[in-house]
Amino acid sequence: MQQPVITSINPDIFAVQDYTFEDFTIVPNFEVTSSFITSTDYVEYFIYDGNNTLLTGSQLVDYTFTDDPGIIASGGYATMDI
Repeated sequence: MQQPVITSINPDIFAVQDYTFEDFTIVPNFEVTSSFITSTDYVEYFIYDGNNTLLTGSQLVDYTFTDDPGIIASGGYATMDI
């Protein structure tokens, strides 16, 4: 069995990134005309590097909804915050 290679990284080189309005063009934003039903619908995400290699993907479980009583009464949600 091959031994893993562990590379130490200086934690001082990391910084919190802030995004501006212009940066939001990186992630597509679109409207969907249906409602989200929590018992049947789900959200998946996939992260790729610059070479289009899949780094990770999973089902998103940490999200909230904007309250809209008319939509909630019908069993779904209209606006999801991720």
